[in-house]
Amino acid sequence: MADITAALMELVGDEEAGVVADKLQDVTERYGALVDESEALGNLLKQAKGALRHLVLSYEELDRWMDDMNKRLGKHKIISVHKDKLLQQMDQLVVSFWKPKG
Repeated sequence: MADITAALMELVGDEEAGVVADKLQDVTERYGALVDESEALGNLLKQAKGALRHLVLSYEELDRWMDDMNKRLGKHKIISVHKDKLLQQMDQLVVSFWKPKG
């Protein structure tokens, strides 16, 4: 850019060369700002990608847990009318919810 500016200054007068130099300086600064903003946007997109990946993995884990709980609860869809059997089913549910399935 400096070489181009110097060549232009030789072709035109000092006042016009100053205007051209100012414009080139402005373009250079705007380009530098664009590069910085692009890098910041790239970093933001990387962070968003990581957060989205975490969200998807968390959702998949929750979905598996819900399927597992549904299967466990499916074993007790028919509730006994006998007190002892009902208490036994309730105990099994409590154990299945608080003790991870291995």
